[in-house]
Amino acid sequence: MLLEVKKISKIFGDQNCKHEFKDNRCIKCGAILALDNISFDLDLGETLGIVGESGSGKSTLLRIIYMDIEPDKGEERLKGVNLFSLDSKRKRDVKVKNMGMVYQSPKEGLHYNISVSANVAEKLIDNGWRNFTKIKDKSVDLLNKVRIDDYRIKDYPSTFSLGMQQRVQIAKAIANNPDLLLLDEPTASLDVTVQAEILDLIKQIQREMNIAIILVSHDLRVVKLLAERVIVLKNGRIVEAGLTDQILEDPQHEYTQRLVSSIL
Repeated sequence: MLLEVKKISKIFGDQNCKHEFKDNRCIKCGAILALDNISFDLDLGETLGIVGESGSGKSTLLRIIYMDIEPDKGEERLKGVNLFSLDSKRKRDVKVKNMGMVYQSPKEGLHYNISVSANVAEKLIDNGWRNFTKIKDKSVDLLNKVRIDDYRIKDYPSTFSLGMQQRVQIAKAIANNPDLLLLDEPTASLDVTVQAEILDLIKQIQREMNIAIILVSHDLRVVKLLAERVIVLKNGRIVEAGLTDQILEDPQHEYTQRLVSSIL
């Protein structure tokens, strides 16, 4: 087992309130129950989709897994090690060496004041690469892998389209051959043609690298193309989970049925 997520919970708001939640909002103080007792596991080479409407908690869960946000309760074990028990330096090492993150907004994953090749090189340097020639060659190779031409590697991210910025994010995320790739709405705000290109690219990378992927999306069509299993979140809680085909063809929960009907 590569990843085990156990009973993760997160509340945004007053921690001292004796919360009484209606849906996921405290009727006393207004605190939000972002996640409630979330558990799942993931094998190497597997893709898990996490779906739900806006506010369901899916992006918060992904950021907790990437250790951008601290949970209130729970464990995350990667290769048997509880990541939440590590100090800040060791957490950073795990993020650099074992994980890659593609944010919904490229502005969160890229530096806009340096070139796209420098963005990728930064990840390599963080992992201990020091030879300039090797860093340059590897950065070019990674950008080529995501279909960025050589003549553009010195350009700044702001000169790229949104779809191409997402490709650069992917190149940076896979730079150190991570075990786990986290994708937060990677095709949101992209037109249909560009969406298809990004999804094909992700599938190709997974085949070549055999990495585990957690994909967050509000779009079940995207999840259907990439994920073997799916978790459905509503108000920070798992309401349904199972094989993707099973969930899409025979959803049991009313909320899941509504999501599925929206794509028909």
